[in-house]
Amino acid sequence: MQAKIKILFTYANTSELGGADFCLHKLATALDPKRFDVHVALSRSCDLDVRYAQAGIQVHHIPMPRLQVTKNPLRLVYYALFGFRAVILLVRLLRELDIDIVHGNDLLDFYGPIAARLKGAKAIQHVRMILRPGMIKEAIIRLALFINDRVVAISDGVAKAMFEKEGIVPQKVVMIYDWNDMKTVGHSDRIGTFRQELGIGEDVLLIGTVGRLQAWKGQHVFIEAAKLVADKVGNVFFTICGSPVAGRGREAYALQLRALANNLGLANKMRFTGYRTDIANLMTAFDIFVHSAVEPEPFGLVVMEASECGTPVVAARAGGVPEIVLEGESGFLHNPGDSVALANCIHEMIRMGSDGRKKMGQKGKEYVMEKFAREGLAARFEALYASLLV
Repeated sequence: MQAKIKILFTYANTSELGGADFCLHKLATALDPKRFDVHVALSRSCDLDVRYAQAGIQVHHIPMPRLQVTKNPLRLVYYALFGFRAVILLVRLLRELDIDIVHGNDLLDFYGPIAARLKGAKAIQHVRMILRPGMIKEAIIRLALFINDRVVAISDGVAKAMFEKEGIVPQKVVMIYDWNDMKTVGHSDRIGTFRQELGIGEDVLLIGTVGRLQAWKGQHVFIEAAKLVADKVGNVFFTICGSPVAGRGREAYALQLRALANNLGLANKMRFTGYRTDIANLMTAFDIFVHSAVEPEPFGLVVMEASECGTPVVAARAGGVPEIVLEGESGFLHNPGDSVALANCIHEMIRMGSDGRKKMGQKGKEYVMEKFAREGLAARFEALYASLLV
């Protein structure tokens, strides 16, 4: 019998669960256990540890500092010292487990690929972000291409924005989409209770957005558009679902959003719900889901979640989002940061009426369920891993 391929996924995770955490969990648990022996190395324990254990996957906790783009020399020294320790600990783990392939879950998660090189294993790095042009971006891209056997981009938008030179993306870069699996990560719990929680009836038009409260996510644009919509539509309610991001003063953005909503007179028409995991409960309650990022969204998993729930979407035309939305069929796209254009798209969807929105939502559901099917995408990862060991 052919020996199983031994894979170690590495991720310098934080205490807050985000899209990358869930995507790693989905991928690790989707691989055929008859062909792959899967291990996961995280920098700290998280709520997904139990789910990994339930799937028979061992989690190893290795102290790995979460890298962030910085020009602070003290921070760079910190990364160098503790990053070196992380690599040494990972090399020991690779030798102990006799790992064949190391898969880093993030572009800035270099510890695993570097350890793989030192051990003699194959290295893959996932790219889930779009960095702004500059010397730092170029240095990071060069390093990723140098130390890895393959680099996986989560969308064509990411592959082009990060790696394309003179119209060509390097052969080492492979594009494989993420997929939805809300049942596995618990996002489908408690369906049908959100409107009751808000205290609104089925006759109220509910428009919502879901995501961490970060300036680049553009919730302020959503609020500005909500004001324009509320001025013309009476029976409407808005909700912003998500928690602030801790550190580097980013918590202030959540306070700014609340102040903006109050200043625009939306206090009685908008609810901030905080952190949520019952994503299907939210999406199925929305009449319209809004994505309002002001910078390119690398993929837009939350947009796919809305479509999978049969909810029509209005989303920013940038990054990987246009690969998820069939414009005019499953949703509308607007230019990032343009609150007037966003409001116009929402108005257009309101004018379609309930039947029109349901038809659009159903089209979106059919599209994402076919294009982003778990089985086909997981098979592509399995083929990628197998090809590295030929």
